[in-house]
Amino acid sequence: MDRNSASLDAIAAEAAEALINTRQISPFSSRPEGLTIDDAYRVTPRVRKIYQARAIALDGLRIRFT
Repeated sequence: MDRNSASLDAIAAEAAEALINTRQISPFSSRPEGLTIDDAYRVTPRVRKIYQARAIALDGLRIRFT
């Protein structure tokens, strides 16, 4: 199932907030709606944009989805 842009933006926002606030969230892959590999690849640049918009350094940041 391909997600729409708003859904991918919501996932990116949740992931970015968890990374920025160093808190754990339940894995997207274990949620009822799941997360495909293709979706994860489409979310990652959105997370990067959130970091850049907040002027947060990306040096050494590794974004992974489970």
